Amino acid sequence: GADAVVMVEYSEEVDGRLVGITRPVAPLENVVRYNEDAARGDRVLAAGRRLNPWDLGACAAVGCIRVKVLGRPRVAVISTGDELVSADRTPEPGQVRNINSVILSALVEEDGGLPVFYGIVPDRLEAIQAALSQGLAECDLVLLSGGSSVGTRDWTAQAVGSLGRPGVLFHGLALRPGKPTIGAVVAGKPVFGLPGHPVSAMVVYLLLVRPLVQRGDYSVVPVPYPARITRSLPSAAGREDYVRVRLKEQGETLWADPVLGKSGLINTMVPSHGLARIAPAREGVEAGDAVEVFILREGLGI
Repeated sequence: GADAVVMVEYSEEVDGRLVGITRPVAPLENVVRYNEDAARGDRVLAAGRRLNPWDLGACAAVGCIRVKVLGRPRVAVISTGDELVSADRTPEPGQVRNINSVILSALVEEDGGLPVFYGIVPDRLEAIQAALSQGLAECDLVLLSGGSSVGTRDWTAQAVGSLGRPGVLFHGLALRPGKPTIGAVVAGKPVFGLPGHPVSAMVVYLLLVRPLVQRGDYSVVPVPYPARITRSLPSAAGREDYVRVRLKEQGETLWADPVLGKSGLINTMVPSHGLARIAPAREGVEAGDAVEVFILREGLGI
């Protein structure tokens, strides 16, 4: 008839037959009732989530030691540009090291995907078409950085559009950084033409590509942190801006301090904790205004 359990450290032996209890207990204290954790017919885990350690523990608790999962998506990473050289080379005049493939591959891996690098492709239509065709044949999603603007040597949109229907869905976004982005679907697979500037490519990846790599859809929206901007910043009505920021707490207020710099400067991302969003309906922000900040780093203690 017992309906509670006392931890042994709160008991003492009186004699060979009796045990003394040194603290009171309430009914059902330290007792897990039948069906309390999971009842017959309950859904333990919903489909479409990334399994974490406690998810695996929940499976083990109901005797499920094998679960069906989706394979890690293979993501083609292609860099274009006659000016690019690999990161281990010293650039000549007019050349720059290829860092976008390093950034994008690391992001894909961080998000649970398998990056496949197809090298640096020259600014020639047939070369870009060949790289895209190989990536589409071997991977689930294709990322191509560079060549997404409208210059005479920017072949990405034409190359993507030549490979199959429906092809290019949009070319250009009301976004800064990241305006010359291309979005396409070829043979049922997403293809993104990302800007050549590293920060622009990273921002577009975080907004448009990350959800597809992590979940395969856009059903989950990242939750921003509320903060206040430390300085006034201009913006254009109708355009969505993402500003690199450092975060600092003062009292009960989280402040976002902009890290200013061109979208081609990757070192502006290094000290940044997040991206502050300036909504399209706003024509800039004033110092002290409330903003939404999307966190770039884990473990900030926020």
